[in-house]
Amino acid sequence: MRTTRRVLASLLAVMSLAGPPSAFAKLLSLEVRCPCTRPSREWLGHATYVRCVKRNALRYLRLEAQLDRMRGGPRRSRAELRAAARARVAEASASRCGYESYRCDLGTRPCPPGETCDARMCDLTAGVCVPTPAACPTDGAPRCTCVSKTDPFGLAYANDCERLRAGAVLDVFRNPPFQTCEPSCGGPDQLACAPPRTCVYPWGACSTLTQHGRCVEATKSCPGPVCGCDGTTYATECDADRAGVLVAYGGTCGTQCGGPPSFACPPGLECLKEWGTCEQPDTWGVCRDVACFPLGEVCGCDGQLYPMPCDAVLAGTQVRGFPVDGECPRP
Repeated sequence: MRTTRRVLASLLAVMSLAGPPSAFAKLLSLEVRCPCTRPSREWLGHATYVRCVKRNALRYLRLEAQLDRMRGGPRRSRAELRAAARARVAEASASRCGYESYRCDLGTRPCPPGETCDARMCDLTAGVCVPTPAACPTDGAPRCTCVSKTDPFGLAYANDCERLRAGAVLDVFRNPPFQTCEPSCGGPDQLACAPPRTCVYPWGACSTLTQHGRCVEATKSCPGPVCGCDGTTYATECDADRAGVLVAYGGTCGTQCGGPPSFACPPGLECLKEWGTCEQPDTWGVCRDVACFPLGEVCGCDGQLYPMPCDAVLAGTQVRGFPVDGECPRP
C-alpha cells in the first residue's frame, strides 16, 4: 500500500508539471525514453540505442510492475524484474534499431520485399525494416495500433507479431504502461467479444461495417439521453444498444448535424461546422440560429466569395477560410 501511495503521488506530481506531453511520456515508458526510430534528422546509432536501454531498462520495468499492481496485476519479484531487464537489453542488442541501412519511412522510403517497416509512433513515419513474419504464435500481449478514419479506436492485434504481419503502426500511448490494450470487435470481420465483455463503439462512428469497436467490461452506467445513428432520441445508451442502434452523440437529436449519417438540422436552424473542414464531409457540426457578424469576406467550400460567414452558411455551404489577395481556391 505504501508503494502504491508513493507511485500515485509521483504520478500526480509528474502530471502537474508544465511541459510538453513527451516529457511526461519519457518518465513512464522505456519505449518513449529510448525510441527504436526517430526522424532522419535525429537518427541515433545502434550503440546509442542499446546503451539507453541498458541504462534504463530495470528502472522502467520496476515502474511498469508498480503500475500493473495498481491495476490488480500480480506482484513481480526482484529476480523476475532483473531477468526481464536482461532480456530487454538482449532484445535491443539483437534488434536493427539505430542502423541507418535498415531505416525506412512509410511515405518515402519503403522496405525491400519480404520486410515490413516497423513504425511505433502515430505522429512519425520513420521506422526500421524487419523481416515480415511468416507465422505467429497464438500467445502474447495484445498490441493496439494507431487510430484512423476507418477505425476510430484503432485495431488491436493478438500480439506484436500479428501487428507486423499486417504492417500496422504501433500506438505507444494506447498500450502499457499508458493504457491496457483491449481486444477489437465488430468490423467487416465481425469479431466477437468473449463473455462477459461487450463490444463498444466510439460515439459518432455510426457504422458496424467498416469500423471496429473495443471489448470492455460490461458496466451498469448508462448515460442519456443520446441521439442514435438512426436519428431517434433514446433515454439512455443502453436503450439504444437494446434497439441495435449505435450512438451518434450525447443529447437529444436535432442539436448536432453532419457526421457520417449526414444529419440535417430542424427547420429554422443551420448547420455550423468548424472552418476549414471542406475536405472532411463526415465532420460533425452544431445546429444554431445564424447570426451575421461583420468578420469580413470569407471563402465558402464551394469556392465562392461571400461578404460574411453567415452568407456562406445560408447559401448551403460551409466556410473554408479568409480569401488570399481577394481570391478563393477552387474546390
